Amino acid sequence: VHCSDGWDRTTQMVSLSQLLLDSHYRTITGFCELIEKDWCSFGHKFKERVAIGYPPDEQYSPIFLQFIDCVYQCTHQYPNSFEFNENLLISIIDNLYSNIFGTFLFNSAQERENFETFTKTESLWTWVLANQENFKNQNYIADSIQNILTINVKSITFWKNLYARYYQPWTQIIDQEIDHILGRSTQECKEEEELEVEAEVDEDSLLRSELKRYILENIKLKEKMKELTQNFNSEIEKKNSEIELLKKENETLRSKETIYKNQQSQEILNNNQETVQET
Repeated sequence: VHCSDGWDRTTQMVSLSQLLLDSHYRTITGFCELIEKDWCSFGHKFKERVAIGYPPDEQYSPIFLQFIDCVYQCTHQYPNSFEFNENLLISIIDNLYSNIFGTFLFNSAQERENFETFTKTESLWTWVLANQENFKNQNYIADSIQNILTINVKSITFWKNLYARYYQPWTQIIDQEIDHILGRSTQECKEEEELEVEAEVDEDSLLRSELKRYILENIKLKEKMKELTQNFNSEIEKKNSEIELLKKENETLRSKETIYKNQQSQEILNNNQETVQET
């Protein structure tokens, strides 16, 4: 299996094939070995593809993120066949961009060795293996009969917990903020919702209403400030453009003035020469 270079699509295809064919790579330890072997040691250019600390250029491409997304699709379709859960996949993606560990730094194992990454930084896999309980799939069946997995592309799903984990409707954000201010735990709020059959107007509900109104006003104020800032910046850009235009006009006038003075000097010189010749 080989594409033009061998460290992007080749690595994706070979890694996924091993994941589907060999159940060892569906364990936490095996999956760490798979990434280290086929991505880190094989020479995937994390530095250029991820562009951490550098402006993205034509080499930027989310190749590794695509691979992890494919792994998630596998775990979603076979919830009992993987020892690890999506928390491990999300942690790997987060630390791909965090630079906390040296695992994904630079473009190759040779560069990591040259910069002594192995002695100056900790490996991501050391941290993962030390915290395996956080990444274990409770539905995992080690002796699964189905050793070779086949994927149904029609069942591909959106990975909400990765791509939309920070998106929440405004009402939910407001309610969470209110609960935080009032010092209520999630469980207490859930129990309260289950016990409340009819809404009762009391001191607490009034306080929640006031807080909600305050937060909404605060959001509107921030949006207004953002709009004013944008308008202010636009005015500044407009004024700067006018100043630049005036500078160019001034330079043009100076150039014309210089040319005129040179012409006058040349005429005076020519007149003097004619006077001398006549004399």
